[in-house]
Amino acid sequence: MRFNYWIGFMEETYLFLGVCCGLNLLFYCRWDTIGNSINSLLAIVFSAFIILYPIFVAVFYSRPANYERIMNYDKEFLARFGSAIEGLNFKRQEKKVLVYLFFTILRRLWLAHIVVFQQENEVFAIF
Repeated sequence: MRFNYWIGFMEETYLFLGVCCGLNLLFYCRWDTIGNSINSLLAIVFSAFIILYPIFVAVFYSRPANYERIMNYDKEFLARFGSAIEGLNFKRQEKKVLVYLFFTILRRLWLAHIVVFQQENEVFAIF
């Protein structure tokens, strides 16, 4: 059950963590005091999790053994690792659904990037 908790945590808080880590790395990454050092270190660690999570999802769920378990509705596997793929229809689209999941995560990462790194006048310049 532990794995499903962390996968669900990353699914639910991915955008929030991306914005927080981006803001910490952009504005508050200092190493002058112990508190700032811990804050900067945690921002770097969580940024690594944020960058590696889409790769983990793409590799883990597309492995043939895991994909076969998903298609056979293995209740033990879905209870341990199923929170990321909970609402996806594998019977209709088969492995194409995993591409949708991967791009959904990347879309959240891109939105966090836009929120943190785009200046106000650049965002509204297209309107």
